[in-house]
This record gives sequence, structure tokens and C-alpha cells, in this order.
Amino acid sequence: MPSPLNVAILAAGQGKRMHSARPKVLHKLAGKPMVRHVIDTARELGPRAITIVVGFEGDAVERALAAPDLRFVRQDPPVGTGDATRIALAAMATPWVPRNPRKIEGPAQVREILDLAA
Repeated sequence: MPSPLNVAILAAGQGKRMHSARPKVLHKLAGKPMVRHVIDTARELGPRAITIVVGFEGDAVERALAAPDLRFVRQDPPVGTGDATRIALAAMATPWVPRNPRKIEGPAQVREILDLAA
């Protein structure tokens, strides 16, 4: 049974400092796109929903990550983390935990955050 938890993954950024045409969340880390690590962790929490905010090359990100349990929403234009969070909140019910692919955490770390918030 899914928990009442919703997870937002902010994946709209371009990654200008990476000097690459590929969206930063699709750069590989340990053999898979870095955002996939975040998605895998989110899935281990058994959330009601996983919403991914996409922006730069959003179509490519959606194609690379497409799965029945993922919902994609657009940040157009991508103007920053605060705006991406606003878009995620508008698309989901609460409670939710925003996750940023730049920081990879395991399920135990996310559960600690949830316990502190309760």
C-alpha cells in the first residue's frame, strides 16, 4: 500500500557549468543517469506519487525516464529552484519531500528527514 508521501524531484536545470548539450540530470553516474539514483531512492520509500519537474530539454528527459509511476510537469522557462518547487507543489497533494538530483541520499537518510518533520 502506498504511503501518503509524495516526492518531488527537481530536474529542470540546464547545467551550464557542465558545458554539455545533455541535460545535467541525464549525465551518467555509476552507469545510469544521476536522476535515476534519486528516482530509485524515492521508489524505495513507497510514495503515493513521484513528480519530476522538467525544463531544459524536457522532452529528452521524459523520454529517458518514462515509467508508469512517474508524473512529469514543466517549468517553462526554467528560472530556478524556488519556481520549480512552486510548480511541484501545485501539481501534488501534501505531504511531500522535494529532492534535488545534485545530492544523492539513501532511503534511510530520507526517512530521517521525514521523522524530523513529523
